[in-house]
Amino acid sequence: MVGSSKQEELCISNGSTEPFQNFFESDRFKYQRALAVQKIKNDPDAVYIDIRYHLAWNVVHRRSSFADPQNAFKMVNNAFIGISSSVGSFVSLLWLAPDHVHVYLESDGEKSVENIAQEIKRLSESSILGRASEMVLNAVAGDDLWDKAYFAETLG
Repeated sequence: MVGSSKQEELCISNGSTEPFQNFFESDRFKYQRALAVQKIKNDPDAVYIDIRYHLAWNVVHRRSSFADPQNAFKMVNNAFIGISSSVGSFVSLLWLAPDHVHVYLESDGEKSVENIAQEIKRLSESSILGRASEMVLNAVAGDDLWDKAYFAETLG
C-alpha cells in the first residue's frame, strides 16, 4: 500500500477500488487472516491490540475558556493522565488552545472510540473544573465544559 504506483493512484482518484480488491483477494492476505483467526482460537491472550487515536474537541460554544493555555497545559494534562486508568486507556494532552483540545489516546480495542471519548470528556471536565476553576474562564456552574461532538483519527 505504501508508495503506490501511478496506475494505482489514477485508479484511486477515479474512485475505483480495484487495487484494494486485488489486495484483499491475494493469497498473502488470506493466509495472514487465516493465521490470525487460528491464533485467536488457540490462545486469545497471545493477541495484543494497540490502537492509537488523535482526538480533538471544542469547548462548548467555542468560548475561550483557557485564558492562558501555556500555564493551564500541565494542569489539564495531569487531569487527562489521571483519568487514564478509569477509561482503561492511556490518555495524554497534545495541544491546548483557548477553545479546544487535542488528545492522544492508546486503547486496547475493548471499548469503542465513541464510548472512550465521551467518558474522557465527562471525567476530565469534573477533574479540570475541580482542580483549577480559576484557570478556566466562563465556567458556569451546571454548564458543560466540553462540546458533545469530537474528531477522531487513528494513528500508525
